Amino acid sequence: MPNVPIPSAKYIAAKKLEQQERAASADMSSDDKPTEGKHAKHSDERRLRALSATLAAKTKLMKLLGKSNQSVMGLYNSPQDAVDEMLDTVALTNPAVRRLQDYKVIVAAQIHKDQVALISGGGSGHEPSHAGWVGDGMLTAAVAGAVFASPSTKEVLAAIMHVTGEAGCLVIVKNYTGDRLNFGLACEHAKTHGLAVELVVVGDDCALPHRTDGLAGRRGLAGTVFVHKIAGAAAAAGANLAEVAQIARKAAAAVGTMGVALRACRFPGSTERDERIQPGMMEMGLGIHGEPGAM
Repeated sequence: MPNVPIPSAKYIAAKKLEQQERAASADMSSDDKPTEGKHAKHSDERRLRALSATLAAKTKLMKLLGKSNQSVMGLYNSPQDAVDEMLDTVALTNPAVRRLQDYKVIVAAQIHKDQVALISGGGSGHEPSHAGWVGDGMLTAAVAGAVFASPSTKEVLAAIMHVTGEAGCLVIVKNYTGDRLNFGLACEHAKTHGLAVELVVVGDDCALPHRTDGLAGRRGLAGTVFVHKIAGAAAAAGANLAEVAQIARKAAAAVGTMGVALRACRFPGSTERDERIQPGMMEMGLGIHGEPGAM
C-alpha cells in the first residue's frame, strides 16, 4: 500500500482560512451594488459576518503557527551527551585541534611553548565559542562547561598545565561570577606549580554600567572574540606575557557589544521557553544566557 501523506494541522487550518476568505470575498462582491433600506442593512450584516469569520480564522491560524514554533526538536542525540559530542565533533572535523583526554578541553594539535599560550572558555551553548577559536594566532586551548555553566576549576587547571611553557599563559574570561571564580582559582593553583599565568576579564556589554558599589558590572559578550584575536596575534608575534596581557586589557577596554534577540533561548531537552519577547518585537541589551535586556 503506498504511503499517503497526512496533512498537518497547520496545512488544514491554512486551507480552511483560504476557503473562508474566498467565501467572504464572494459574499461581499455580490453586495457591490448600492442598496437602500432593509436590504442595505442585511447586506452590511453579511459583510460584517464575513469579515468576522475571516478574522477569527486568521487568529486561530496564528495561534497554531505560534504553537508550532515551540518545537523541541534539536540537532543532538541527547541533552546529556550534547557537550561531549560537540567537543568530539570539533576534534574529528578539524585536524589542527584535538580533545584533551578525560576533559572537556580542546587544545591545539601543535603547541608552541616558546610563545605565550592563550586559554578561554565558559559554559557551552554559544558555539562556535569557545572551541571554534582554537588555532594559530588565537586560542591555544578552550575549556567547556555544561550548557550555560562554568567549567570546573579542575578542567581549567588541566588546560593550563597542558599548554603552558616557559613563556607563560594568558587566561581570558567573560565577566560572569562562575567563570571568574573557577578560572581565577585555576590560575592561582597553576602559580603554585611555578607557572606564569595572567588573567584578563572582559566586560563589553554596553547595555550595563561599569561595576560600582559591589555590583558585577558589564557582562562579557561576543566582543571577547576580538580580545582573543588581538592577544593571539601579539603572542604569535613573540610578545612576552606582560605585553600580551596589557594588549588584551586595552582591547577589552575598547570593545563594546550590544546583545540583540528576536526570541528567548531554550535549554536542550527542555520544553519550556521564556516567552517574554512577543512576536514582532526585538529585545536589546540582553545577556548571552537569556538575561533580560535593558530595553
